[in-house]
Amino acid sequence: MKLSHLLLLSTVFTSLFGIGLMFVPDQVLPFYGLGPGRAGVLVSRLLGAACLGAAVLNWAAASVTDTTAHLTTTGRH
Repeated sequence: MKLSHLLLLSTVFTSLFGIGLMFVPDQVLPFYGLGPGRAGVLVSRLLGAACLGAAVLNWAAASVTDTTAHLTTTGRH
């Protein structure tokens, strides 16, 4: 699997989790065995924002064409 495909796949999944945690935490939290208390909703929204930030970074990194960057990530020097 190419690195760009892996990063795009990661973008999709982290975006879905981030959107779910940010906008509908009352429906997502019971899947993890948590109640929809005020503190749980706040923490889930913060975690959702972090997931969306990671998704944006993955999406941006998927289009990198610099060969030095690809060699560094694959461990070849």
